[in-house]
Amino acid sequence: MKCSGWRRIGIVLSVIWFVGFGGFLWIASVNHNAGLYGLRLRMCDAILDADNEALQHITKQGDRALKAFDNSMTREKCGSDAEKVFLDRDEQLYRGIPILLGVDFATVIVGWLIVWVVISIFRWISRGFASA
Repeated sequence: MKCSGWRRIGIVLSVIWFVGFGGFLWIASVNHNAGLYGLRLRMCDAILDADNEALQHITKQGDRALKAFDNSMTREKCGSDAEKVFLDRDEQLYRGIPILLGVDFATVIVGWLIVWVVISIFRWISRGFASA
């Protein structure tokens, strides 16, 4: 089958769109997940800072050390919970790859249909003027 120059341009643009749009969606999702993970870690640090700030009001050294240890353990648990959520969401991203590819492919098909309809209408209108 012989391809016209316009079809070749369409194929090249479709491949660029498929890779670019899919890549954009993938990178946006990964960055969003990483941003949420960073936000959770900053929240853990803020909670630890607030809890450690309250240590100055504890007069007994032993109680203060015990509370400081408890604060650090709470921070560790908060950080591991944030990591667990990050890894779960990351796994969901990888399971969503077939959906991403399907949506990406569907946008290419819709684009080709729109171009076909526009060209068909343009040719139909041109034939009307040619016969006049």
